[in-house]
Amino acid sequence: MAHRAGVSRDTVQRIEHATNNPRLTGLLLVARALETEPADLLEERFTDPGSKPPANDSR
Repeated sequence: MAHRAGVSRDTVQRIEHATNNPRLTGLLLVARALETEPADLLEERFTDPGSKPPANDSR
């Protein structure tokens, strides 16, 4: 998957596990490789009312 998207395995893992906010470019590349919209990769994280940002989120 990472190879097909042209990103590191770490990038894919961070998106999968929502351990931090991925860079937009990485998110776009992964979404394209999966033939989906970037919002679909983030949907659960941002639509779940009980979700919290990761501990290392700098917001």
